[in-house]
Amino acid sequence: MNKNVKELLIPEFFKTPILDYEPSDLSPTLSEESVRSHLGHHESIVMWLNERISGTELENASIQELCKEGFQYDQDLAYYAGGHYNHTLFWTSLRASKNEAAKYPSHEFLKMIVGVFGSLETLIDGMALQASTSPNATWVWLTMDRGILEIKTTEQNHNPCMNSAHDIPLLCIDMSEHAYFMDYGFEKRKYLKAILHQINWKKVSERFNINLKK
Repeated sequence: MNKNVKELLIPEFFKTPILDYEPSDLSPTLSEESVRSHLGHHESIVMWLNERISGTELENASIQELCKEGFQYDQDLAYYAGGHYNHTLFWTSLRASKNEAAKYPSHEFLKMIVGVFGSLETLIDGMALQASTSPNATWVWLTMDRGILEIKTTEQNHNPCMNSAHDIPLLCIDMSEHAYFMDYGFEKRKYLKAILHQINWKKVSERFNINLKK
């Protein structure tokens, strides 16, 4: 069957997010070509996820429920559900390079970051270091577990909320080669430092505030 025809026949239970920036807006951290290629990878994951759950009792499940279901019983489902959840959080955690207003966390969030890590720059360095020294990790996370900020890494498309009811992801960075190789080659650490300075801290602060009140 023609791929385009096949895509039309698959119900759209999930879609890639509508972003508030264009693929070219992440330059010079990421090139437009690299971003478009990566977005295409995410779209493929969503297509396969929709096909995987179509006609099953999982059609009405949330993406978080699919992540947990897959982690416990079906690693293929975990790969696609986790891939969609992770990439969505990744894309919506980034800011356009010209968006100077989103370069810094809120006062309350920054106060907690300083209390835990010492400074925002120390947090960024810590995420880059942990990510680059975890050989099999493909994602690095900033999470909040019962009010405590933590840096974590996961393999494949797993995420911290797959096996925890308390671990709330605030942001994540994709460390797979498809995320950076076109622009950085084998220099993963250089990519990590650059992309961690592309974070939309305004949005991450909003997630922090929402979960702080729970």
